[in-house]
Amino acid sequence: MKTISNMVFITGLIGFTATASAQVFSSYANTSIPDGDENGYVFNLDVSGVATTLDTNKFKVNLVFEGDPIAGSGDLYAYLRSPDGKIAVLLNRPGVTLSDGIGYQDNGLNVTIYDGANDPNHKDATGTVQAFTDIHYYHDDPVYGSSVGEQGVTGIFKSDGRFIDPLDLQTSFATTTRDNTLQVFQGIDPNGTWNLFVADVASGGSSKLVSFGLDFTAIPEPQEYAMAIGLGLMGFALYRRRLLKNA
Repeated sequence: MKTISNMVFITGLIGFTATASAQVFSSYANTSIPDGDENGYVFNLDVSGVATTLDTNKFKVNLVFEGDPIAGSGDLYAYLRSPDGKIAVLLNRPGVTLSDGIGYQDNGLNVTIYDGANDPNHKDATGTVQAFTDIHYYHDDPVYGSSVGEQGVTGIFKSDGRFIDPLDLQTSFATTTRDNTLQVFQGIDPNGTWNLFVADVASGGSSKLVSFGLDFTAIPEPQEYAMAIGLGLMGFALYRRRLLKNA
């Protein structure tokens, strides 16, 4: 298993947005990941100004990957290391199982990794609330799985959590417990430098990390969605009234 100490470090362009209810830190990397290379890259993201310890019910990781026409999501391995050195495995070759040594071959990911409480708005086609799915099996997700195609994947999923070498035996993916999910960060001080390690460990098409972000915002309750929509409509009405007044 490679460690951060002997890998190449890249620091992305950092953007920060903060409101009374949200703190989001983003890195726009736009960096190609070397194909078939376990060494990969490490991207740094500095977090400051978060006044409370980390609550995993209010913590999400956003990842956007692009791939060339033959890149597969099953090639990707990624973990996040906190300022105090704890590690959560975000992706470990999605789709690799006892019967599949290659994994999913979807071209690109635009996903949110979240291990907190279930979201009452996460419903399938019948309107039934569903728990989030371990991203290792995102094709089976009852909400997002049916829309998965060769052109990419979008959705909210639980972290992989399998802290094993991505080139380990297929049996390891079936037997290893998910001990390194985002839950390992519960209660830590989130301020400091976070490290995202990404590698494309199988040959045959390269991927690019477009961006990643750390979001310290709770998933809204249904009434919060309604409030957000109401505020948006109110703002639009005031804008139109100003236009008519000045006409």
